[in-house]
Amino acid sequence: MALIAALVPASLLVSGHSATGGVLNVPPTFSGPGAVTMAVSPSTVDNSGSDTIEFDATFFDANGDTDVEIVAASSTLRVFEGSDNGGTLVQSWTGIWDGPPSATEFAIDPTGTAGDGSAFIADSYGGDDPGYVWTIPTTLTGNAEGVEHYVEFTVEDDDGISASTGANFNVISAIQIEGIFRQDGTAVDLTAPFGWTFPESAPGTTAVSSGDGTDEFWLVLRNSGSDPVDSFSLEFIDDTFESASTLQHIPIDGAIDFEYYEGTAAPGMGDDPVEHGSTTTAADDQDGIWENADFTSVDNYMWIRYEVDIPLIAGDANDYVTSFTVVAD
Repeated sequence: MALIAALVPASLLVSGHSATGGVLNVPPTFSGPGAVTMAVSPSTVDNSGSDTIEFDATFFDANGDTDVEIVAASSTLRVFEGSDNGGTLVQSWTGIWDGPPSATEFAIDPTGTAGDGSAFIADSYGGDDPGYVWTIPTTLTGNAEGVEHYVEFTVEDDDGISASTGANFNVISAIQIEGIFRQDGTAVDLTAPFGWTFPESAPGTTAVSSGDGTDEFWLVLRNSGSDPVDSFSLEFIDDTFESASTLQHIPIDGAIDFEYYEGTAAPGMGDDPVEHGSTTTAADDQDGIWENADFTSVDNYMWIRYEVDIPLIAGDANDYVTSFTVVAD
């Protein structure tokens, strides 16, 4: 059989040693060798100020795992209130390669062999200890069911190409508002906005108790967080009680005191005011705020009522109201 040869123009012959062309930049990924998408532990935390959560993620970049290939300052770790990164940004950090990260930074730490393309996020640099541990601040929004949050890690290379991974976690309130209750433990109001009112009283009357004139109205809080000695602040938002019917107002600042006790049982379960007995009175410090009140144990209940002084000149009304907040300190 004859051999058939094809003539190929010399211009199309390319030596393996003389080929030219662009170098392909492979973007960082969370699906390459050793890569791990974002994981959080635990999945539910509280906003007592002492609870912590750990974020873990490892990325892979075929071009390398050095600060020449990965731009730490453009890589971010961010927390949003909501189910994804479209929610409200509540915390952010930027990456750093060498040295301990500051409060607004996280470490990007290579894993295994240098240059193998794998690196993880951490709260310290230079060790084999992946994971960024964050202490949940008291400012994060929580409730009894848990408010959804989203943490996202974005890594960016020197060509501006990035990859992201994220995960969800829930924040519960360290201090739960159980509602407004009478002195015998029966409920007055279990849903916000809570009707923590006081009865119509003659001008000049002092120490008028929260209630309806027959029963006292007690605000009940529960220490639902992880800190046994969790503290909180109770604050009236405005400096007056306002009447919608008379348009009159009654000052709060310097005219209100709080009476309270810490119980060990839920309302109606044997430790209500009529059964507990002794209480403590705390002045409002002249500003309608009771600050740094302390629990002594997890799952205890704080019972609180207020007493207000009615000024000598005040319109008769039974609809004086104001708003209040309770936050963990």
